[in-house]
Amino acid sequence: AKLGGFIIKIFLFVIPLIIAFIIHPSYDKIVNLKDVLLGSIAFGSTSVGFFIASVSILQTSNISKFYNHLVALGTNKKIISWLMTAIAYMFILSLLSLIVLFCLNGSFSNSLVILLNFWLASLCASFLSTLWIILFFLIIFSLKSNN
Repeated sequence: AKLGGFIIKIFLFVIPLIIAFIIHPSYDKIVNLKDVLLGSIAFGSTSVGFFIASVSILQTSNISKFYNHLVALGTNKKIISWLMTAIAYMFILSLLSLIVLFCLNGSFSNSLVILLNFWLASLCASFLSTLWIILFFLIIFSLKSNN
């Protein structure tokens, strides 16, 4: 089961990367690409901070009723695992955004397009892993409110 979860988490990045290489997005048509990169740096960095805080709060709040409910459902480790995945993808997103921002000089060489494909895949993986965490919490809160 752990290997399956790991493979799903890797595919969150690999599948968008393959799609990006297949469809060849026109990054040069994005007029405000620098602003988009700056926004993804801010988004990724802020999310990393929030997710790290979430992990520490979840792990230190073992006396709370909510955490006891997570343990009873067996979802506490899954949520922490997905939070760690989101942290990794958000960090990669911020790092790639910074690298692409420094390499962006007006011309779109093959190496810059490859970097942008990796950036796009990390953006997709970041959004998907965050969405998965939100869905986890929504399901848990709906189960808790039904009890």
